[in-house]
Formats: sequence, structure tokens, C-alpha cells
Amino acid sequence: MIKVCGIAGIIGLNNRDSIRDVIERQIESIRHRGPDSIGISILNEVGFGMARLSIMDVKTGHQPAFSKSRQVMVVFNGEIYNYKELIKQNSMLSAGMSEAEVIANLFEFHGSNFVSKLDGFFAIAIWDFRDKKLVLIRDRFGKKPLYYALINGVLIFGSEVKAILKAGIKASPDFRAIQDVLEFGYVKTPRTGFEDIYQLSPATFLEFSKSTVTESTYWQLEKDSEYSKLDINEATEIFKAKLFTSVSKRLNAERPLGLFLSGGIDSSLIAVALKELGTSVIETFSAGFDEQDFNESNHAADISNYLGIRNNRVLIKPSPDFLVSTYPKFMDIPYADSSFIPTYLLSHYASSRIKVALSGDGGDEAFGGYDRYRVNLLLDSFLSKLPVLKFVPTNRVKDRRISKFLRSLRENQFLIRYESMLRLQSVKESSDLFTSRGTLAQSNSRNNSESLKWDKDEKIRAMQRHDVSHYLPGDLLVKMDMASMANGLEVRSPFLDPDLFVFGYSLSKKLKVSLRIGKVISRNLLSQSLPPHLFERPKQGFAIPRAQWLRNSMKTMASDILLGSNFKQRGWFSQELTKEVFLKHQSGWDLDEYLWPILMIEIWALNWIDSY
Repeated sequence: MIKVCGIAGIIGLNNRDSIRDVIERQIESIRHRGPDSIGISILNEVGFGMARLSIMDVKTGHQPAFSKSRQVMVVFNGEIYNYKELIKQNSMLSAGMSEAEVIANLFEFHGSNFVSKLDGFFAIAIWDFRDKKLVLIRDRFGKKPLYYALINGVLIFGSEVKAILKAGIKASPDFRAIQDVLEFGYVKTPRTGFEDIYQLSPATFLEFSKSTVTESTYWQLEKDSEYSKLDINEATEIFKAKLFTSVSKRLNAERPLGLFLSGGIDSSLIAVALKELGTSVIETFSAGFDEQDFNESNHAADISNYLGIRNNRVLIKPSPDFLVSTYPKFMDIPYADSSFIPTYLLSHYASSRIKVALSGDGGDEAFGGYDRYRVNLLLDSFLSKLPVLKFVPTNRVKDRRISKFLRSLRENQFLIRYESMLRLQSVKESSDLFTSRGTLAQSNSRNNSESLKWDKDEKIRAMQRHDVSHYLPGDLLVKMDMASMANGLEVRSPFLDPDLFVFGYSLSKKLKVSLRIGKVISRNLLSQSLPPHLFERPKQGFAIPRAQWLRNSMKTMASDILLGSNFKQRGWFSQELTKEVFLKHQSGWDLDEYLWPILMIEIWALNWIDSY
């Protein structure tokens, strides 16, 4: 009984009518996440609600659900792939139970430790009537979101921030989170962009009892030493078995299923797995652009055609109206990854044909796919031999990518240099954009003397851990969840299977990156099924031609917002510096890494700060 949805709740109000009013407003605000049905339960001072998108066993499995004794109540968002096996393994469970009922009964008998038995992704809320305690749980990688606020002894939670705001929470900006967006394009956990509203970190329990909140971590990414000793042939054989197993268990659905195919290594591997598993009635969906430097859809079509799978191509065009009208309805946290646009539009198109899609999210983090992994390892060797590189000036370099690379050369510490590669702009640059109304903290990076002891295997794992802690849950998974659920579409990610991910993380550096390429083992496996010319090309990423768009079709919209009266009255950013950057960008300098975050923050503020 697999279902995904939006969940919400409130604990601590004494008036039943007030609880119902809040819950109904919360659920209505996230109804797009679950258009099939609504469920609400109110008992004493506790209200739970959910909006459901049914994927399996469509006619049953409604929530909130209860344990057999009715001592535990549960709402959850996600999928538990092994819930039928759990029923067979535990005598207190009964055949025909829903996933939520399995969770409720396992918690009643095993307490919070039950989560170690779950294979899937989830955001879970549990009310224990015995101890009058709320437990919130988020899955290991943070694929499903969960937000909360504690105000005057009342705890409110929900799948999106808007569900918290609908409970009457004041919308006050958190300027440290805004600095996150300026520097990285996304908000780092546990911040959300709002004061007093937090997101639960991945792999974390939250317990709320007697007006007190406590959090604890239940899982962390650790190396399996047995995998680190494998050679490429042994590792490739195991990789294939684990990948095919992961894909296979994500195929259960009573609704149509497809694949987001970018034409890159990871989604292509999933396409191969689908073909070799004999999956029928499946289609691929790809996003394309008129600007060929950003267009991978032809590569995706070639791979689909080779495998005999139908491909659907969505042409992405610049739309100022989308950013002003549609985008802010769903993106209720400040967020500046512009690939949200093609992800949303691709999800919108795909949802008219399918209800479940597979994606390659997590493949780069698990198997060393980012060029920056390889580059940082190379710099670690070269900088000690060529220290003069650190003094190359950056302010006269027109290409922002080169400028950012040169800036990173000035960092001595391995992980700080890696984080510098990820920054859209430096701490000083982002701080200079703010006026005195925004008080900002300095970067939370710290020297890591432990890195001096790491060999290359451990250094690449350190970068993988960094991305699993920040980039994956803060950017990629936020984008995919918001874009897909806004369109009533569930996306499953085979590479985020913990068993498969730990395997990739544990492999030696030589099976991840070489001097020339990343994802060595992934390429080796793919070469068994596809000819090299279909996938051997530089990594492109899911970017949009936003620099051109901001000079052409989006120029007027950006000018109206960034040079307009609301922006000036808000006073968060330096008007003079913003105007200078805008005009310099129009003259030919690619400064979209400055402009886009400011534009997205202002659009967010217009819709979520000014309106609440």
C-alpha cells in the first residue's frame, strides 16, 4: 500500500475546534501533494492530518492510522518497500496491514529503534498516547521533507513550510539562511529562511514531550571495509546486482511509471536496468533547450532509441510569468537553483502520462561523479608544488567559473577549499550585498586538521559526506520533491537506496575518479550495455541558459523586481551594488550567479514574507 502525500499536525492546543480549523488550513495548503483523499484525526490536544496521493492499493490504507491497541497514531509520507516482509517477520503484525499501521505497531513494541528495520524513504509523525509524546522521523538521506515550529509550548509540523505558516506562525526572515542562498543557492539544514521554523535533518528523530524538544541521529554514512578492497571486475558485478535490485523494488505501482532520462551516466544506467529487467509499458522523459550548449535531450533520445524505449522531450523556454506567478506558489523557502524550472516543467508534462518516475538523484554523490571531486584532489597535490597559483587575481576574470576556481586556490584546508568550489560567491561578497538591516554570521566552515591524515580514498569520501550532509538534502532533493509533488507526481531514486549508496561510498578512489574522468565504475558497467559514443562526453549538469535569459526574455522582469520600489523599501540588499551588478551583466559579464539568487530571494520575500 504505497502512497505519498503531505502530512501536517499540531500538538498542544486545548480547543478541539481550534485544532480542526488549523489542521484543515494546513492540509488545504499542501493539497497538491495528495489530491486523491484527505484524512484528519483529532484526539484530546493532538491533531494529525494528511493529503494522499495513492500509488498502490488505491482503495485502502487511509491515514491517520493506529496500532491494534490504538495507543499509537501515525501519519507518514513516503514508501516502505519491505513492509510486507516486516509483516511476515513480526508476530504482532497482521496480513493486510497498511504501511502506516505497520509503523504504528512496530513503534508500539520496539520504540524508536523500529526505524532501523525500514527500507524506504519517509517523513513520519507518531503520537504515543501512553507517554503523551510526539516523535518525528526523517529518512536517512532526507528525500522527504519535514518542517516544524515550537511556539509557546505548541508544536506544529508539516511537509512544507506553508503548512506551518497556515497555523498562524509569523513569517519573519532568517538572514543567516538568506546568506546561505546567496553563497550556495539553497538553505542549509536545519534553517528554512524563516525565524522559528526549522527543517528536521536527515536520519534524525525529534521527540516532543512536556513542551520540550530533543533530537538525535539514528544513522550515519559509514564505510564498509570489504567493499573498499574490491577490484574493478568484482565491484562491477556487485554494482550491477545491487543497482538492479534497487530499481526492481521501486517498480511496484498500480499507476503508470516512467523515467527522467537526462542522457547522463546515472539515468542511463537506470534505463538499462529497466530494459534488462524486462519492464514493460515504460517511457522516458527529457528536458531540452533551444540553446545547444545546455541541451542534452538529443543524447537522451539516442539512448532511448537504442534501448527501444519511447522518449518524450519537453522543450524548456524562458517564462517570466512562471517565475512571478507559478514558482512562488510551491517554493515557500528561499531557493536559487535555477534547474528547478526544467524539473518542474518536466514533472508537469510527465504527470499527464504517469504518476511515478524514477530519477538518477544520488548517483554523483554515491559514485564520485562531480568534476569538483577530481579537481580538488588534483589541487591538493599541485598547490603544495605551485603556491604561486594562490596569488592569481580574480577580479578581472570575466568568466565566473574561472574566477570561482581561482578563488578556491587560496584555501589551504582540503574541505574548506572544496566548499569554496561550491560557493556562488564568497562570504565577503554576500555580506557586501546586505545593508545594515541584515546582520549576518560568518561562514560556519572550520579548519579540519584531521584532513592532513587522510589518504586519497578518505579525501574523496569526505567530499561525498559533505554533499550528503548539505548539497543533496538542501538542494537536489528539495528541488525534486517540490517540483514533482507540485504536480502530483512521485519520484523514486534508486541510487538513494542505502545499501547501494554505502557500496559506492566504500569503494576505493580508483573506482570513482581517475585523472580524466569521474564515476569510473559506473562507466564500466554502462559500457557493457551501451556503445561508448552514447555516454562518453563531458559532464553537463541540469543547467539552464539563465545568463542569456537575464539579458533577453527575462531582462524586463528582473529589472522591474531588482530595481523596483518593493526591493528598495525592503532594504535587505545594497541598491547601488545590485544595480551595478545588473548593468554589468547586461554589458556581457556573466554575473547571473550574483543576480539569480537575489532575484529568487526577492520573489520569495514578495510572496512569503510580505503576505504573512
